[in-house]
Amino acid sequence: AAATAAQNVALSAQQPVRDPDAANASAQLSSNELTLGEPYDRAWLRVGLALDRSNFTVDDRDLSRGLYFVRYVDPKDMTSAEQGFWSQLFHGKKEKVAKQYRVNVRALTPDQTRVAVVDDKGGVDESPQATQIMSLMADQLH
Repeated sequence: AAATAAQNVALSAQQPVRDPDAANASAQLSSNELTLGEPYDRAWLRVGLALDRSNFTVDDRDLSRGLYFVRYVDPKDMTSAEQGFWSQLFHGKKEKVAKQYRVNVRALTPDQTRVAVVDDKGGVDESPQATQIMSLMADQLH
């Protein structure tokens, strides 16, 4: 039994274990858009899991429009740190405020899906916060 276990360990070290879904799920990040090489329904589920793993709070989701409504607190928001001692003492400390963003999942072709953070009008959001959200999701989708 010990010889068999040692042989299995040696084989697993030589041949990396591959996820069969990983080959089909190629993700390409360009500026503020992420293109997934998979159908819409599968991409919708994977984006939801990526948002969950990235610790985003999903307020609402709309499958028919392909939108996730998420809250994000920018860690670089220094509004509370910029307050002076006396200002905090007399006016209270301002807390960082979570802003709501829309993550759009849209089918480009039957086997390709685009993911982007969009504004109220449906255009791609070019803000630094949107770029940060996309990079956090891309880390989870790879």
